[in-house]
Amino acid sequence: MADRIRFEAPSVEAVDLEVFAGLCRGLRDAKIVELSNVSLAGEPSRRRVEAERLLNYAGTWYLVAFDHHRGALRTFHLGRIASLTVTGDPVTHSDPAWGAHVDTWTTSGFGIFQGGPTFLATARFRGAAERLVAGQRWHPDQRDATGVDARGPWRERTVPVADPRELLGRVLSFGAEAQAVAPDSFRQLWRDEIERMAVQVSASGTD
Repeated sequence: MADRIRFEAPSVEAVDLEVFAGLCRGLRDAKIVELSNVSLAGEPSRRRVEAERLLNYAGTWYLVAFDHHRGALRTFHLGRIASLTVTGDPVTHSDPAWGAHVDTWTTSGFGIFQGGPTFLATARFRGAAERLVAGQRWHPDQRDATGVDARGPWRERTVPVADPRELLGRVLSFGAEAQAVAPDSFRQLWRDEIERMAVQVSASGTD
């Protein structure tokens, strides 16, 4: 039976096992970790952090940690941590109330982008997208509404988000069967991205 069961994520990124093991030691021993990180823009930085959670989201590993430079919780992509050192310095946050705060921070909004205030964002789905979304759970506080208009049945899903980028990507992945609805700022992001793609389509004809 085991040979007939397989789990695959849409994409899986390699993780340095020494980095992963170091973070596990930092978590176990409650020690501050110094890490060398490279941002998505390719900018290197050195951070002193207190590891709080290791999360695998959609096949990618992330570290949630208290960043001493920022003075707040931050999410780090493990694939962009070049190296780390587990120091002998004890963490400064360890009480149960802090642990509860971390749990709330990591589950407050939709997707991996967490932290800061959240707002409600709504998207509408039709056809195969509507049927697929109906069977999916995106967030514990999601709200769905259904209806019918001149184009047929639709489903609207509302979720809290701290950063709309991942939700925008989810909506765009369904193509013409999905659209951003609210708030206006989220809908404008959706429209702007479609317009940029349309420009690319037009420009590709001249390559």
